[in-house]
Amino acid sequence: MSGTAGWLVHRIGSCIIVPNLFSWGMEPADTRRVAEILINAPAWARVGLTSRDARLRERAADVLAATIVERIAPPPERDRNQLALPL
Repeated sequence: MSGTAGWLVHRIGSCIIVPNLFSWGMEPADTRRVAEILINAPAWARVGLTSRDARLRERAADVLAATIVERIAPPPERDRNQLALPL
């Protein structure tokens, strides 16, 4: 999964798995907020959804999904008391 919200969004086969946004307090009628997020998403990703190239459409959908999830549910804060392990 590309994007910075990859910790939430993942892929199983050809399906993109996105968590239930309503469990984070988003109201079902909050379409204005999602619309605003989409308008401010990268322009290439919005246009990429209409591409004939399947891989470009898939990458665009990944970026848009990650953008929505990232803006609605930002990553959890790290615990200051936990040591970081080098990778």
